[in-house]
Amino acid sequence: MFGALPYIPGNAIKNPEPLSRYLPPIPDGVISSWLNKNVPQGSWVLDPFCASPRIAVEAARAGYRLLVTANNPIARFLLEMAADPPKSDDLKSALAELSASYKADERMEPHIRSLYNTRCARCGQIVSADAFLWEHGNPLPYARIYTCPSCGDTGEHPCTPFDAERLSQFSSGGLHKARALERVVASNDQDRIHVEQALSVYIPRALYALITIINKIESLHISPIGQKHLAALLLYAFDQANAMWRVPGPRERRRQLTIPRHFRENNIWLALEQGIDLWNSGVTLENNSAIPIAIWPDLPPERGGICVFEGRLISIADSLSGLDIKSVCTAIPRPNQAFWTLSALWAGWLWGREVVGSFKNVLHRQRYDWGWHTTALSSVFKQLVNILDPSISILGLIGEAEPGFIAAVLVAAGFAGCDLQGLAIRPEEDQAQIVWKCKNSSGTTLSIESLVESGVQSAKRYLESRGEPATYLNTISAAFLNIIQISTSGQDQRLVENKPRLERYSRTGETVEQNEPTPSLVYSNVYNSAREALSYRSGFLRFNLQDLSNVEPSTKNQVVQDTLFSLDLGKINIDEDDIDNTNPPTIDNEPPDEKERPTRSSDISESLLLWLRETDCVNHVSITDSYELTFVNYLATHPDCTEEDINLIMCERFPGLYTPDPEFIRICLESYGEKDSKVGNHWHIRPEDTPSERQLDLERAFQYIFQIGERLGVISHEHKSERNMASVSWMDNNAELDFWFFPTTTATLGEFVVFNEQSPRKGFIVLPGSRANLVIYKLRRDPRLSKAFHPSQGNWHFLKFRHLRSLAENPLLNRENMDQLLRLDPLTYSTSQLRLI
Repeated sequence: MFGALPYIPGNAIKNPEPLSRYLPPIPDGVISSWLNKNVPQGSWVLDPFCASPRIAVEAARAGYRLLVTANNPIARFLLEMAADPPKSDDLKSALAELSASYKADERMEPHIRSLYNTRCARCGQIVSADAFLWEHGNPLPYARIYTCPSCGDTGEHPCTPFDAERLSQFSSGGLHKARALERVVASNDQDRIHVEQALSVYIPRALYALITIINKIESLHISPIGQKHLAALLLYAFDQANAMWRVPGPRERRRQLTIPRHFRENNIWLALEQGIDLWNSGVTLENNSAIPIAIWPDLPPERGGICVFEGRLISIADSLSGLDIKSVCTAIPRPNQAFWTLSALWAGWLWGREVVGSFKNVLHRQRYDWGWHTTALSSVFKQLVNILDPSISILGLIGEAEPGFIAAVLVAAGFAGCDLQGLAIRPEEDQAQIVWKCKNSSGTTLSIESLVESGVQSAKRYLESRGEPATYLNTISAAFLNIIQISTSGQDQRLVENKPRLERYSRTGETVEQNEPTPSLVYSNVYNSAREALSYRSGFLRFNLQDLSNVEPSTKNQVVQDTLFSLDLGKINIDEDDIDNTNPPTIDNEPPDEKERPTRSSDISESLLLWLRETDCVNHVSITDSYELTFVNYLATHPDCTEEDINLIMCERFPGLYTPDPEFIRICLESYGEKDSKVGNHWHIRPEDTPSERQLDLERAFQYIFQIGERLGVISHEHKSERNMASVSWMDNNAELDFWFFPTTTATLGEFVVFNEQSPRKGFIVLPGSRANLVIYKLRRDPRLSKAFHPSQGNWHFLKFRHLRSLAENPLLNRENMDQLLRLDPLTYSTSQLRLI
C-alpha cells in the first residue's frame, strides 16, 4: 500500500559532472542496483529520454546494452564524453594548440585573457581578472575579482574608469553577435527572434570572446579527437560565460533563462582551463576504460555498451522488435527552458545549424507548464506501451521531486496505459523512484467529486498508518496514488458507466467542460483534486517547522528550549491557488528575493508537514518510533555493519512513502552506535546501549524513583500498560503531588505521551541523555509531542538517567527545591551531531 516499492538509496554523487546544474541529480548506484536485481546482464535496456547521461553509462558499465534515444545534440555529446572520459593530458594538449594559435599578430591565450585586464588596486600592475560583478540593467560592472601575481593582492575590488574604458569596445554585439545568430538559424528563419532573445544572457564581451574562439577552432588543422576535446572545453565555457551566475554564488539549479539581479561575468580563458579538471574529475581506476558506443543502426557488443539513436523514440519505434528489450530505465526529465534553449544555441555554435535540426523547435515555446509536460511525457509512455511486451518493467527516476512533477509523471504514464507497480519517495533528498509495467490498462475516466473524495480517504489512511505528520510531498503523493489507481483500473464502475464530464479549472477559477480527455486536462483534474483533498475543511492541518540550520551553535540549545514548540496547529497557511510551472516569454530580471521558484508546489513541499484534525484511528506507534526500534534491533544483531548497510535495510523494511529520512538514520547512529576503531566506516552498538546494559539502567531508574519518593514522603505505585510498558506514579494523601515517571532506554515517546490514558499533573520521560537529538527531531515533527512538552502549554518533561541518579544521591533534595533541582540538567541539542531537518 502507498507505493510499496523499496527505495534504493544509492550513493552521493562524488564529482560534479559537466553542466550538472541542468541535469537531474540522481544518486550513483541506483540504476545498477535495480538492474542487477531485476534484469539479466547482457540484456537490452531502453532509455527514451537521455536526461542523465551518467546513469546510462552506469548501466552500461554494469554489463547491459543500452539503447538511448536522444534528440538533444548536447545531451548526446555529454553521453559520448561520459562513455569515454577524456584524459587530462589530452585536454591540455588540445587547449595548448588553441593557445598557440594567433588572432592577427597576437597569440590566442593572451588575447582572450587581455579582454579581462584590470589594474591592481595596490601596485597598479595590469592583471587579468578572474571575474567582474554586475547589477542587471547597469551598463558597467561594479566590482572585479583578481589575484595580482606581482604584489599578491587578491579579492574583490570596486571597478575603476580603466575598467569602463576597456569595456567600451564591446558596447554592442556587432559582427560577433550576427555570427552567433548565423550559426544557429538562417537570416530568414522565423526562429531567429527566439535566438536573439536567448543571446540576451550573454553580454557583448562574452560573445566576442566565444565567437573569436569558435572561428579560430574552425581554422585549426587538428585531429577529430582534438576537435572533440576542444568542443568539450568550449561547452563548459559556454555555460560559464552566460550571465546566469548569481552573486553571491550558492550552487543552484537553473531552469529559466533569467538573469539574476547581481551576476558574475567569468573570465572565459580561465573557464577553458577549469574545464580540464571538471571533465576529468569523474575518472577513476574503476571507470577509466571506455564504454563501447555505437550510432544506430550499429550495435554495441554483447558484453555491454551504448547504442545512440539521434532522434525521438517515435522515429525508431517500428524498428525495435528485433532487440528483445528487457527493461526501460530512465531519468524522467523536467521542463527546463534554460537547458533546452541553450542546448540549441550551443549545438549550433559547436557544429553548425544543420546539427541543431529539428531540436530548434524548443525555441518556439517560451512557457512550459506541468500540463504541457504531462502531454509530452504521455506520448513517450504511449510509444513504450505500444512497442514493448506488457511484462516489461519501466523504472523512472525523478531527481527533483515535487508535487507537480510527481503528478505529471503519474498521470502521463497512467493516461498512456502503464500499470503502476510502486512509488518510493525520499523527500529529504528530493528523490522519487517509480516502477510500472507496460501493460495497456483501461482508459482514463474521471469525476472531480470522486477524485477529491478518493484523495481525502487515501491521504487520511496514509497519515493514520504513519501515526505522525508527513511531508506535503508524501501526503499529496498518497492522494495521487489512489486517484491514479481509480482512474486507470476501472475500479469505480459508476465512473466508467455514467461517463461523467471532465472538468478543468480556468484562470478565472471557473470550471470549463471538455468532452474528450487529454493528458493535460487529466493532470489538471488530478492535481487540483489532490490539493483540494488536503484542505482544512477536508480534515487536515498544515504547519511549518522552525529551521535551526542557521542558528549559531552557542545559542542553538536556547533556541531549542525556548522556541521549538511554538506551532499554530489550527492555522491554514497555504495559498490554495494552483500556480503552474511557467517560464517567462522573454529574458528578464529575477524577483527581488533572487531565488528562482519554478512552482508554488515546490515551496509547499519544502516548508510544510500535514496532520489530521481527527485522530481516533491513528496508529499508536509512530513511524519514527518504528524506525528507531528497527534500527536498534538491526544494529544490536549486526555488528560491524556500515551506514550504507543500515540505510539499505531500513529502506527495504519501510518501502514506498514510508522511506526513512537519512538524517534520522544518522542521528540514530550517533545516539546508539560507535564506529570501529580499526575500520572507520563500520559501526556497532555502544557497550552502554546493549540490551543487557540498558535493562540494568531501567532497573536502577525504577529503584531511584522509588528511593526518592520514599524520601519525599509520597506513595509510589508501579503500573503496566497494555503493551507491558512500566511506569511509576507519585501521589500524596492531599493530592498535592501528582507525578508520573516513564523510564525508557529509547526515544519512543508516542505511547507514553500521546496515547496515555492517564493525565498526570506532571509527566516525566526518564531516558539516556544520548537520546537528546532523537527526541528533539521527533518533537519538531509531531505537533502533539511539541504541545505536550511546551513549557507553557504542556505538562510533560524530560529527565536524564544521570540526573535521576544525582537526585537520588543528593541529600539536600526536598519537596521545596525539587522543581528547581529537576531543571538543572535539561536535554540539550548536541552541535556535534548533524542538523535535524
